Amino acid sequence: MKAKKITAFTLIIIMFTCAACWDRHEVEELGLVVAMAVDKESGSDDKFTMTTQFVNPNGIRGPETGFKDSKAYFNLSRSGESIFETLQDFDIVSSRIPNFEHLNIIVISQEAAKSIDVYRFVHTLLAFWEVPRNAYVLISESEARSLLSREPELEHMPAFEIDRMVTTETGTSKKQFKRSLGDLAKDFAAGSSVAVQKVSFEESIALKGAAIICGKEYKLLGFLDERETEGLNWLNGNAVLSSISIEEKESGNVINTTLNIKKHKIEPKIKDDRISFKVSIIAEGDITENWSETSDVMESEFLRGIEVQISDEMEKRIYDTLDALQKKFKADVAYFWKTVRSTDFRLWEEIKDDWDDIFSEADIEVNVDFHIRGFHNRTSR
Repeated sequence: MKAKKITAFTLIIIMFTCAACWDRHEVEELGLVVAMAVDKESGSDDKFTMTTQFVNPNGIRGPETGFKDSKAYFNLSRSGESIFETLQDFDIVSSRIPNFEHLNIIVISQEAAKSIDVYRFVHTLLAFWEVPRNAYVLISESEARSLLSREPELEHMPAFEIDRMVTTETGTSKKQFKRSLGDLAKDFAAGSSVAVQKVSFEESIALKGAAIICGKEYKLLGFLDERETEGLNWLNGNAVLSSISIEEKESGNVINTTLNIKKHKIEPKIKDDRISFKVSIIAEGDITENWSETSDVMESEFLRGIEVQISDEMEKRIYDTLDALQKKFKADVAYFWKTVRSTDFRLWEEIKDDWDDIFSEADIEVNVDFHIRGFHNRTSR
């Protein structure tokens, strides 16, 4: 009797340990998807085309394999009205089982972003268990799938090139800070409008500007240009090793400095049901270019004049950004709403459904204090 119990117990243990690999697929059987493009189907309001970029292992092996002329990737497209069903339909056209666990980049064309519910799209993708929450989302001015067909100069495949560009966060404030599927899902769930990176193709793929998506209808409203995007990044404190140029008042010569946001604060003021804000930004940088022949950059008076000019220029660009957000788009993508919620939660619960309209009428004061920290290599004529 005791032996039977031991045998039964052993069989149960074996059953549970062996069941762990019931859905296992060998790597050689999988088609690894690294990028996705979404376009509006021409002639249809409800249909869209989804293009996926697969890794081609034969194209990234060494020359000794005999596949040196093969591409490192291949693209497949499917059309439909259901996001989930379209994802599953790739099984029909792929010789390997599509696997989305390595999906890094999702590009949505502006035509698709204006017609589909972006929140529903994000939510449905995240319901597909293989899709990672940290996949980055971009909006394209042109056809999204065309960006996945451009031959990259430095990387094996377009998906890798775009991913490298997205994750490089230093050097400029002219592109919007990166946003993932998880970031968008969280903001949309809170009813917030969002800004995501804009991608375009000129002579090459470029990330500059930002796309504004409404937090009510979850559709694309339009784009911020480079200068407005700089102002938005400064408002959000997202400026790391970027730069700014001005013309020195007396000589008219160009002076450039690096730019780092050291501290930024958005302070709401609530009085008689009227909401206003005060934005305070402290920034610093080093002089990198000085084309002035007459001015002595070592003089404290000269340096102070440059600091004032740069502070004024940053304020101007931020006010231009706020004008676009408040008057053109009526969308708070700088997260002013978070400061109201943390200051007076009861008031926020009363006004959150009308927040974008309230934000568009709010008075906002901006104060920037820029300090020159030192010098890089001095450049002069």
